[in-house]
Amino acid sequence: WCRRPYAFMGGLLFGFSPYLMTQSENHLNLAFLVLLPPIAWCVGEIVVVRRRSPWALGVALGVFTALQIYVSLEMIALIGLVMGLGSVGYLITIRSHIGEHFKYWARGVGAATVTLVVLAGYFLFNFLFGAGHIQGPVLPVSALQSYHADFLGPIIPTANLLVTSERLSYLSSSFVRGNVTENVAYLGIPLVAILAYFALRFRRHPKIIGPFALTAIALILSMGDRLTIASHNLHVPMPEKLLRSLPMVDNIVPARFGAIVVLFAAVTLALGIELIIDTRRTLGPALSAPRWVMPGVGLALLLSLIPAFPVTAKSQTTPPRYLRN
Repeated sequence: WCRRPYAFMGGLLFGFSPYLMTQSENHLNLAFLVLLPPIAWCVGEIVVVRRRSPWALGVALGVFTALQIYVSLEMIALIGLVMGLGSVGYLITIRSHIGEHFKYWARGVGAATVTLVVLAGYFLFNFLFGAGHIQGPVLPVSALQSYHADFLGPIIPTANLLVTSERLSYLSSSFVRGNVTENVAYLGIPLVAILAYFALRFRRHPKIIGPFALTAIALILSMGDRLTIASHNLHVPMPEKLLRSLPMVDNIVPARFGAIVVLFAAVTLALGIELIIDTRRTLGPALSAPRWVMPGVGLALLLSLIPAFPVTAKSQTTPPRYLRN
């Protein structure tokens, strides 16, 4: 997406985000997100950029998607929903040019579909139609929907962060029905402010607006079917409510959209920093600011996201009855 120094900053945010540090305590399959960035990149290249071979991109997308299916079907559903909505919005904005790009998209999607069927078709067939396959939600939909992000979740630090307070940690511990593992919405005030600034500063730049829009879509969906502020239900219906009645995706835990939020937040951050620095080099004094501004913002961003130390690990013992089975 961007040059190495800035890509490293985005990767640092994604790789050590509060989402990953929290989910890694209990859910290894939900913390193994190495395949999501290349999936998102392939979709972006096929739908928006359209400069590389659609056949090669389609095959790559099929391979990454098949591998992710074997890791976590839920993550495929999450990123598929967010990027699907984003793609529809993009197509609406270029609706007068859809015809000239349709052949390219058909080749890319066709190659991805064939590759996916070859690598994961048997698994998916058995998952959907095989003997003893799961039908309906694994838990009552009302129970799954109760695990959704709070409106204050992105800005109230949790106990898993180094810079917090007892009062703030206590408040955040009440989010997501008190389920600490699923309370993964935190981004931090500095990061939220930086992303909002980039969206306003580069509001006409598709390189920023695209990932920022996907971040916003994922964040809204993570809030579930109803809006809550400080764990108080405001009885305001949210867009994610539509997913409750759809087959397959009714199994989704809304809070886990946090993985997609932090992915595209990291992309927006990296691209925004690159554009800011490139613009500053081009315009020079026109964008002059005190020298402490950039280091100060970076330090505030870093401090707000450092995980609490030490990070502990516990070994797990498999119950004998599972070994016998």
